[in-house]
Amino acid sequence: MYKTVLLTGASGGLGQAVLNKFLSADYRIAVSRHDETTGNSAGNILEIQADLTSEKSAGLFVQKAAADCGIISAAVLMVGGFAMGNIRETSESDIEKMFRLNFLTTWFTAQNVFLHMKEKGYGRIVLIGSKPGQQPESGSDMVAYTLSKAQIFALAELLNGSGYASDVVTSVIVPGTIDTMANRKAMPDADFSKWVKPEKIADTIFYACNASKSELKDPVFNMY
Repeated sequence: MYKTVLLTGASGGLGQAVLNKFLSADYRIAVSRHDETTGNSAGNILEIQADLTSEKSAGLFVQKAAADCGIISAAVLMVGGFAMGNIRETSESDIEKMFRLNFLTTWFTAQNVFLHMKEKGYGRIVLIGSKPGQQPESGSDMVAYTLSKAQIFALAELLNGSGYASDVVTSVIVPGTIDTMANRKAMPDADFSKWVKPEKIADTIFYACNASKSELKDPVFNMY
């Protein structure tokens, strides 16, 4: 019997590495797709159209995944974005955009999958944090992004406070700069050897999705 993992943001550089990691372990994978060319099922992958910035659409995504795949044992929520801007430059719309993209997409999906897992008595949720979100003093040039990512850590603590007794554990991955083609193109003069490989992050995510509750006492994985 297949285990089922729910993935959001699977089309990005990190997402592809995570998708391949779970495929290699014979997981059934429910993947959110924002475009219209979805609804396909190929091998172990089920694509479901969803606008994760919408509370209703994110809820339907989780419902559809559970209906088609059965019990969702793990969820990796990777949708997000980035923007620069210091305190003087940051506007209300900048804050709203980053909160919707980084926090609300995570919250809308996590809320629904958490309730599913708690009802079933088991689950592993993995969220993607950031170093500025964890250490806000380092994010003075990316204020809206930093504020939105800081909420990811608070959300994980809230979910663990409610779910740990039911064997539902939420972990946060805190990557450094990820070695993707997009980042290399954006920062061509950087030292790529200091960047973290997406495959290494995928290995850590896979561990967090399969570790026992006792192994996840402090479920924040710093990878910078």
